[in-house]
Amino acid sequence: MSDYQEQIQELRAEIEFLKKCAKFTSLMALYFEELNKFRTNHECFEAINNRYFDLVGEYLYSDYESFMRTVRYHRKKNRTT
Repeated sequence: MSDYQEQIQELRAEIEFLKKCAKFTSLMALYFEELNKFRTNHECFEAINNRYFDLVGEYLYSDYESFMRTVRYHRKKNRTT
């Protein structure tokens, strides 16, 4: 495979990653897909958050607790509907 084709594949992977980060449900699916690659939930979160930062220049969430507040909010919201 040529360098050009490898760059295209990398860009496609980055675009797919960003699409998954755009919606909470897709982000959670990504989080659970990646979870088995890490020792802790926190490490998984950090990897995703840092990858997003590398691509966009800002974090998805300010910290792990902020992420978990969002998770709890969506769980509660989905339970009541």
